[in-house]
Amino acid sequence: MHSQAKTEHGLGNATCGCQPGDFTRLRYFFGQHLGVVDFNDQLAYDIGKHRFSNRHLHGSGVLCGLRAERMVFPQGVDPNTPTSLLRVTRGAAIDACGREVLVPVDQCIDVNGWLARHRERPDVQAWNADHPATVWVGLRYRECPSGPAPAPRDLCGCDSGGCEYSRVLEGFELALLTATEIAEWKDTTYPSSNELINALAEPDLSVADFSSTAFHNRLTALVSTDCPTSCCDDWLLLARISLTVDAVPPQQVIDISSIELQIPERRTLLSTSALQVLVESLVEATVGTGRLAKGPRISGPIQFSAMVADSGQLFLDVQLAETGTPPVPAPLLQSTFDQKFVKVSRFDQDSKTWQLLGTTSTYQPERFSIVIESGLTEGSYRLAIAAPLETPVIDEKLRPLQPDRFATDFRLVMGADGVLHLDSSPTNE
Repeated sequence: MHSQAKTEHGLGNATCGCQPGDFTRLRYFFGQHLGVVDFNDQLAYDIGKHRFSNRHLHGSGVLCGLRAERMVFPQGVDPNTPTSLLRVTRGAAIDACGREVLVPVDQCIDVNGWLARHRERPDVQAWNADHPATVWVGLRYRECPSGPAPAPRDLCGCDSGGCEYSRVLEGFELALLTATEIAEWKDTTYPSSNELINALAEPDLSVADFSSTAFHNRLTALVSTDCPTSCCDDWLLLARISLTVDAVPPQQVIDISSIELQIPERRTLLSTSALQVLVESLVEATVGTGRLAKGPRISGPIQFSAMVADSGQLFLDVQLAETGTPPVPAPLLQSTFDQKFVKVSRFDQDSKTWQLLGTTSTYQPERFSIVIESGLTEGSYRLAIAAPLETPVIDEKLRPLQPDRFATDFRLVMGADGVLHLDSSPTNE
């Protein structure tokens, strides 16, 4: 089903009910009588399983193609010639319900024709020289019955039979959507993109844990939230289009002035082979540095102990890698650690600058000890440990300390006892 630019609904008004309550498959036995309901149940099981896998294991987004571009007619004229025709190239995508959306040939959208049908809408009437005309190209799954065939009378029915559709054509709908309609668009990534990005960052400024175990725990917390129980028949947004509109009634599209494909709403899905290439490239770039080995790691949380006057001591644990049989922790080589690798800075609120503090740093088998000699007051601080890439801190198996560029923020507050303490819930000033 090909629709050039027609939509009468906002985003998400039609639900698709793609979350099954359960999976029930047919169990066949000798002499079993099978009817239409049984075959439909088997078909629903197969389709449901496939879409469930698509939705939860792959997500939604563009697989290939589906590029929006200006269409200048006839061919051969200056490509900058004003036009109101838009072309969406052939391609494929997976929607939020796990359904494959195939656009087998290039599609043409008459933007001026779309405007003629929608110029009475309040959000469209406001378009003028001072109010930009912007629309988004949307794509969604649609299906319709096809292949009519003679059908005998249903023994339980009241009619004399006639015609039934013998096929279901899986198609698509293309539409132009206004800002009002795409305001309902939402990121269907699960867990959400922001949550995944935040899982890579430190969850707490007082905690310095970059280990794979910590990252695994953060992901576990995200995925342990409730599964999406339903999904809507949302549009896949392909591009943002800027239009030059003649404000003199009746409104006309003078030109398609710009097309943006690199928009946050356009989701992209990479194939497994493409992801494998990326992983291989990352492995190739890091295997020589020893970062792939399960080596020693800086781990948190950071600890602080006040000393006399304005001095104090920081402690940072090191999770050692094991070696030998039976396995025992392998300490870092003292000779590869230099206290110059460690720097502590205080943020000065008056000058709005970082001030480097004098420190004396030592390494013990499973922790760093950093003595701050003077200059400690209430405020925000940053601890950084960075060894040269050419001469990293290593253990006896030449496994480098990870991460090779470590930094964490912390705050000190004055307690009721008149002594500085590490703030357990720091915030950026």
